[in-house]
Amino acid sequence: MATPAPESNSNSFKLTIWRLLYFLTLLHLKSFKFYAYKRLLVLSRRTIENFELTEYG
Repeated sequence: MATPAPESNSNSFKLTIWRLLYFLTLLHLKSFKFYAYKRLLVLSRRTIENFELTEYG
């Protein structure tokens, strides 16, 4: 058996990079969803407050 071909090494390296990118993307999406959810909550709360003010003010 000769030493493994360099391609297999670079392939595993690429795989590691892809895993890292995938993980980072997931992390980013999660934080973005959380941020968007918080924004949505704040906006809906403001909308409800404005509605109550115009309705009963």
